[in-house]
Amino acid sequence: MNKTTFLFLANLCCTTLLLAQGKEGNAWVLGYPTSLQGFASYAGGSLLKFDNGAIDTSKFDILRTMASPASIADENGDLLFYSNGCDVLNRNHQIMTNGVNLNETGMLYDLYCADAVKVYGALQDMVILPIPKQSKKYIIIHIRYIDPGLAISYIRYTTVDMDLDGGLGAVVEKNVNIPYGGVVNGYMTATRHGNGTDWWITLPEWHTTRKFVFLLDSLGIHGPDIQPNAGILTGSGGSGQAVFSYDGTKYAEVCFFQGQTLDFDRCTGKFSNPRVIDTDSTAQNSTCAGVAFSPNSRYMYVSRCDTVDQFDMSVTNFNSTRLPVITWDGVFDTTYLRGPGYFTMLTAPDDKIYICPRNSKALHIIHNPNEYGAACNYEKWGLELPTIHSGQLPNIPNFRLGAADPACTTGSNNLADSEGYTVFPNPASDYVIISNHNANLSGALTFQLFDIWGKLVLEKTIDSLPYRIELANFAAMGYHYRIFGAGGKKMMGGVLVKVH
Repeated sequence: MNKTTFLFLANLCCTTLLLAQGKEGNAWVLGYPTSLQGFASYAGGSLLKFDNGAIDTSKFDILRTMASPASIADENGDLLFYSNGCDVLNRNHQIMTNGVNLNETGMLYDLYCADAVKVYGALQDMVILPIPKQSKKYIIIHIRYIDPGLAISYIRYTTVDMDLDGGLGAVVEKNVNIPYGGVVNGYMTATRHGNGTDWWITLPEWHTTRKFVFLLDSLGIHGPDIQPNAGILTGSGGSGQAVFSYDGTKYAEVCFFQGQTLDFDRCTGKFSNPRVIDTDSTAQNSTCAGVAFSPNSRYMYVSRCDTVDQFDMSVTNFNSTRLPVITWDGVFDTTYLRGPGYFTMLTAPDDKIYICPRNSKALHIIHNPNEYGAACNYEKWGLELPTIHSGQLPNIPNFRLGAADPACTTGSNNLADSEGYTVFPNPASDYVIISNHNANLSGALTFQLFDIWGKLVLEKTIDSLPYRIELANFAAMGYHYRIFGAGGKKMMGGVLVKVH
């Protein structure tokens, strides 16, 4: 093979790989259970499939209400699995092997998951991501609530292996606690790391200005990096939404009474430059909210039930550009199957923004969100669905986002910078071994172990490798560990599961 042929084939290979990436967000699941009384003709699930700029909708029998759903597709854009917080369901819309009791049993689970029509949890309390560099391995990051007031919450992860059960997938780890030391109430979202491979997962703390930032890489979940004062408004609650811009450099968070936007560094995972979003919060439109960014990341759209405002984010004082591009016309569908108003929004793989009315059989569409004002081309009830939906679109990040340009110069976040260190076995019963497969220990390390409430329960100074840490007397649960080098440099961090 000559050099020219080799370079052509290499380029073709790389191009093919790039084209195959980014379709994980091409399958959306909406709907109410087929058993819903009073809506026999319109109950059931709606599957939305995006393919090369076109959209196809189909109806299927569904087990539960998809009120705060998350879904994931394969490299071809075909549905793999999805969840609403109660169970994990495969592409055949059946409960996946070991997929029952997501978030376990308990007061809230028993109250809501026992009834197929009721809704578990809050808004955006779950996201599904592919585990970097691990083919056909996926992770669900989800929130478990203890009481109906949602005032006590745990962040957990569940892993799925799509190589199992004949390609239908199986849950291989479930409900593993991620210690974080706070209270969250939804508004979970994610964006790709500036290295183009890993992922940032972010949540605002309930009723504070703190943000929890986690990193997902090939080694698993790391963090959180707890960022104080990462905002100028307390964490949102109730009806609303949080999203990253399509280029990952901006973050917006709105609820029915407030909104704010921040800048985000995809290389370091740091928030900065918080600013209030100036929106109209009158009594007529303050019961619901949503937010989305245009595919070119220039325009931000904020919904307030009866209006949608457009903001030009290229302007420093973006609030001065606020323009109502959609106002409810007061016309209702007499069948009540195409509902009024504007709730959550999602920028789709066809570069359009879809907007949920509440309890409707249709979605509104902004056809040209990259355009200013009326040229954004809004269409009321532009997409007719085969079934009604609850008013919430699935929590899906921008899978088409690649590496930052310019490239990251800081490397991966130091919480995930393992530098060859391993913690094994994990899960562990009696002990773990700390080792380094790249080199011998060049200086003393500090190992810290925290319980699920963020309390430091163990600290060890490591003078030589490999090093054994005894765990026999510790309770069986999830712990968070960190390894520090000289000068307090974070060498590694992650979740350690202690079993009996």
